[in-house]
Amino acid sequence: MKIYLNTNILCRPFDDLTQKRIRKEAAAINKIFVSAFGGLITLTISNVALSEVELISNSEKKRKVYSVIRELPKELVKINEGLIKLADDFLAKKIIYDYMDVLHLVCANVYESNFNVTCDDELLQKHRLIERFFKESFRILNPVEFIKLMEEEL
Repeated sequence: MKIYLNTNILCRPFDDLTQKRIRKEAAAINKIFVSAFGGLITLTISNVALSEVELISNSEKKRKVYSVIRELPKELVKINEGLIKLADDFLAKKIIYDYMDVLHLVCANVYESNFNVTCDDELLQKHRLIERFFKESFRILNPVEFIKLMEEEL
């Protein structure tokens, strides 16, 4: 099972854990990381995420996120002209408007991820519209939903 992680997933364990939703998502993300270290899932991250991490203004948080990225067993997706063309085509459909989110989705799909795990509310709310554009086996899930699904399959 191949899982694509966007930047908010990589950052979530270092967000404000006093908020219940964030705490639950961070715990689920930690389970995803453990599953990857155990070889149960394959993680995919793109250099789109690396670009976004570079924009984090809090230097301590940025350091921690880079540390996680460095340590995680993962496949790294590099952006190329073909991916940019697909992103432009998807953006023209006007389903979502954030270009970085579109690049994440295209990377996840082209590199055959089964799931795009995200905390992004817009992507989660519009998941059915987005999923229609991509292959049938591609799903967008919140990390808590993903862990529930994974535990049901075991």
